Amino acid sequence: MTPEEIAAAAKAAQEAAAAKAAQEAAAAAAAKTAREAEAVAVKAAEDALAQAKAAKATLDTQAAAAVGKEAEWAARIAALEAKLATQSQAVAPEGLDEVKRFMVRERNDRRLATIRTMGLDVKLSDEQVLLLIPDVDPREADGLTKFEAWRKANDVLFKSPGQTPQSIVAAAAPRLDALAKKSELFSGARAAAALARGLKGRNV
Repeated sequence: MTPEEIAAAAKAAQEAAAAKAAQEAAAAAAAKTAREAEAVAVKAAEDALAQAKAAKATLDTQAAAAVGKEAEWAARIAALEAKLATQSQAVAPEGLDEVKRFMVRERNDRRLATIRTMGLDVKLSDEQVLLLIPDVDPREADGLTKFEAWRKANDVLFKSPGQTPQSIVAAAAPRLDALAKKSELFSGARAAAALARGLKGRNV
């Protein structure tokens, strides 16, 4: 081989070696980049898993607290219901009966006030009058109508000719209001019983 050919062959060999080195370097760089990207992806997955575990722990804590609160309120409600039942049993034998008697007394007072305002003129006790007149509350929708019908059917028992329901209301209003105000001063079973005893045997 001539010197020129030898030089050309050497140059070609050097270029081939340089190209191979460049390819190897590029491959190494690509592998490094892939490893780094994989490491980044793994780290991101690990972070996401840690956040998910932390969120689950928080939810578990909140759920446990909610269950505890629910149990606490359930216990409070049960205690209040038991207390109410005990108080109701204590009041029922006497207190409720006293309240009922008081309400009946008030209703009868209104019945007596209404019939006397209409002019009832008989020498009878309150108890006897209550047995005769309609057993309705004058404040009910048709209460006065029933009283007026009874008065017309028994007009001989009255001082003057019948009055209209409107005049009856106007005349009886002060007495009925006084009864209402009197009842407003009392509350509870004991107070109702006290008022009932105070009114016992009294004519309205």
